[in-house]
Amino acid sequence: VSTQSTGSSGINAEYGDHFAKPNFSLLTILSYLTMKLLLLTALVAAAHAVTYNLSIKTQDIENGNSNGFFYAAAIDYDGNLVDFGQLDNANYNDFERGNTDEFQFQSEVDLAKIGCLMIRAGSKSED
Repeated sequence: VSTQSTGSSGINAEYGDHFAKPNFSLLTILSYLTMKLLLLTALVAAAHAVTYNLSIKTQDIENGNSNGFFYAAAIDYDGNLVDFGQLDNANYNDFERGNTDEFQFQSEVDLAKIGCLMIRAGSKSED
């Protein structure tokens, strides 16, 4: 078995005629490793995600329904905040008179005990 340097990089060595030189550039290898790291990070984050369920009842009174935009956030007793964003179930008319609407959110922040739930009305936003 003979060994030869592959040129100026000096990274790979060719071992006779039985092994072909890999045809990967350093950029390709780094891109592949970066994708693997991002996938692993997303899987770990998903495994540690906390699910929050909000149940909101609209009062059953005349003109009790709303077509407005509502947003929610929660704070625990240690000051940790989870911003749930807009309360909106797709393809459903939320906040109708007498209805109870359910909203589900995922967050990496685990509020052990919620100290304050804030619901506010606002204008349409991009979130």
